[in-house]
Amino acid sequence: MANKKPAVEYAERESLDSELSAAIEHILSAEAEARRIIAQAEMSVKAIQLDAATRERDLKSNAVGEAAIAKDKAIADAAARAEAECERMRSDAEKRGEQIVEANRKNIDKLATELLKSL
Repeated sequence: MANKKPAVEYAERESLDSELSAAIEHILSAEAEARRIIAQAEMSVKAIQLDAATRERDLKSNAVGEAAIAKDKAIADAAARAEAECERMRSDAEKRGEQIVEANRKNIDKLATELLKSL
């Protein structure tokens, strides 16, 4: 016996065409929805990138401002310490100068007394 395949029955062409059209419309609709979702996602990404760039710029700006304030404070503190050190050194120098003048005055008085005695 020969193997006989059953005959294939096809549905009506109009029915198949309408199913194919419905499937194509469904695919095109899904593609359009996917494009819309992708476009919306791209806009969201751009908005997030812009926000991140703005925040980064603000943080850098604030950091520069804070660094400038800290630098100014450090300079003012250093100037105050330097002024205090200068004042202390000036005071020490004046005291030493007065001691030297006093010692020289005593030596001069002593030498003048000796000179007067020798005359």
